[in-house]
Amino acid sequence: MFEIDAYKDRGTPQPTKYTRAIHEKYCQLIDRHVGKSTKSSTNKSPKVPEPKAYNSKEDAKVFGEWLKNLLRWYCINRYCGMEHDEDCISCTALFLQGDALCWYDNNVNGINHQKDVWLFKTIITALYDCFIHNVVLMCCWSLCY
Repeated sequence: MFEIDAYKDRGTPQPTKYTRAIHEKYCQLIDRHVGKSTKSSTNKSPKVPEPKAYNSKEDAKVFGEWLKNLLRWYCINRYCGMEHDEDCISCTALFLQGDALCWYDNNVNGINHQKDVWLFKTIITALYDCFIHNVVLMCCWSLCY
């Protein structure tokens, strides 16, 4: 089956093996927390505080903590399974600020958005690529030299 190279079509280079591995780890984390549909329950979800907004800080640990807290919040509030992917996409904007929110508005919601259809996973990996990936590579490079 023929697949379109989305990176080629956007004019960006295809991701490296390292980047694909990082994306896969984030996708697995998302699947573990919100990938499976939850059964409807008559029990009321516990009131949990909303996660703090990600402010585009170029720090992998901060990004990872934000994502973990966001996924926990989605899970407790039963935004699980593909039937809630649109809800997760919409709600993600509520937990972004600064440059990260600007990126979301321009690329996901804006008039000049890059794609017509986004998945929650692709938004998370795109945020990683935009704000974290180069910093991680620079840290690795500086450790080697």
